[in-house]
Amino acid sequence: MEHQNDLKKPALYFTAKLLVYSVLIYFGFNEELFKINTSLAQGLLYATTFFLSFNVVVSFARLIVIALYLRKHRDKKMDMNNFVLGINRISSIINTGTFIISVMILFDIDIRNMFVSLSIVAAAIAVLSKDYITSMANGLIIMFSDRLSLGDKITIGEFSGKIRDITLINIIIENKDGDMIVIPNAVVSSSIVLNRSKKNIRQLAVEFELRLDHAFSIDEVEKALKSSITPFLTSIRENSFSLQVVAMKHDLIHCKAQLILADDNKIIERHIYRTMQDAIIAIGSSADKTSPKD
Repeated sequence: MEHQNDLKKPALYFTAKLLVYSVLIYFGFNEELFKINTSLAQGLLYATTFFLSFNVVVSFARLIVIALYLRKHRDKKMDMNNFVLGINRISSIINTGTFIISVMILFDIDIRNMFVSLSIVAAAIAVLSKDYITSMANGLIIMFSDRLSLGDKITIGEFSGKIRDITLINIIIENKDGDMIVIPNAVVSSSIVLNRSKKNIRQLAVEFELRLDHAFSIDEVEKALKSSITPFLTSIRENSFSLQVVAMKHDLIHCKAQLILADDNKIIERHIYRTMQDAIIAIGSSADKTSPKD
């Protein structure tokens, strides 16, 4: 039902374009109802009809492909889906090319001679814009590979953030300060990318530090944390909880508690994370109360 709502607006646009196209075809074949006295008006009719004919076909094919994909992948949302994004980009490229040809039809330009004349120039442009074309190819590969998706938290070189948009030329990520960082697709394809959102398992980790002058043991801390997550046992994989000492400093002990969630549920994950944080704060507070006073 949710996917049907996602496709409702594109379907309405397609219906509107189909109606306009039908009207133009009707007028084109009924010269008595719509008499064209000028070559410009005739060219406008032909150009518009040509553009809408391709646009309607592309829109229909786009709707069918997306509907079949979403039907097969019911767990994926349309607005956060790389495949849908890639299909939309390809549709835009085809529509842009169709529009250019329609303009040539409008001004009665010989399309065949134009393409022959521009072939040498186009080859030179292709050589000069090699990086641009490579970025476009890499952008399509990224969209359809699903290795990087909208909303993923990634690290590329010195930049980290959440993916906000993937275009044919670049990837736009937003860092923790709210800054938008634009990274070319060619750089993404040639760099090591750390994607924290693409995990085979949902692992939740909490790192914290405790003072060494407090009277507590690692077993006591582990027992307190296990007790705090008891209400969420059905959402946690059995025997997945662990507590390890990452580092020991002269006055602090650095620990890491981690567990594996049974399901990908952001709300439950947030509740468990907050509960463990509250338990850690409680451990530190109780240690402060029992520590000897100077």
